[in-house]
Amino acid sequence: MLSKMKCTLTHDVVSDLQEAFRLFDSADEGVIAMSRVRSLAFSLVPKLNEGMFSRVLSTTKLEGCDAINFPQFVVLFSTLSDVSTRAENFGVDELVEVFSHYDTNRTGYIDLNCFLQIMMEEGELLSAVEGSELVLHLRRFGCVHLNKVNYCKFVQRLVDSSLLNPFSHFFV
Repeated sequence: MLSKMKCTLTHDVVSDLQEAFRLFDSADEGVIAMSRVRSLAFSLVPKLNEGMFSRVLSTTKLEGCDAINFPQFVVLFSTLSDVSTRAENFGVDELVEVFSHYDTNRTGYIDLNCFLQIMMEEGELLSAVEGSELVLHLRRFGCVHLNKVNYCKFVQRLVDSSLLNPFSHFFV
């Protein structure tokens, strides 16, 4: 199963996962109750729902298990990471599409004021202070040129900075 995964597990990744496993294996039995694993998964993976979790359990052949051991834990969380990444990339594509609607010349840039209006009104509302902080970050990361925002670069920065994937620090 590990050979089929798209991500590469490093020694540090396995060490981090082992440490997490030990925290939940309080009785030092070498297994964790699936109810605790489920709670951990739902607290760590944004937008995880029962259907996604059930598919991951099915894919990893862990459905019906009352408890899992460390190798199963690694496979489960590696698979959850892959599912989370794919789900979030769908959101990334949607975000680029929203911005591209305002890019009438198809240059990859939209007016800074238009960008801020979108960010302040769509989805999770931003306050004026958060909007100002966003402009500072856009400038710092080179996403603004001549008062226009390179929205593709902005979205890529979101992905690169791991804001969309809480597991990215586990995988290379």
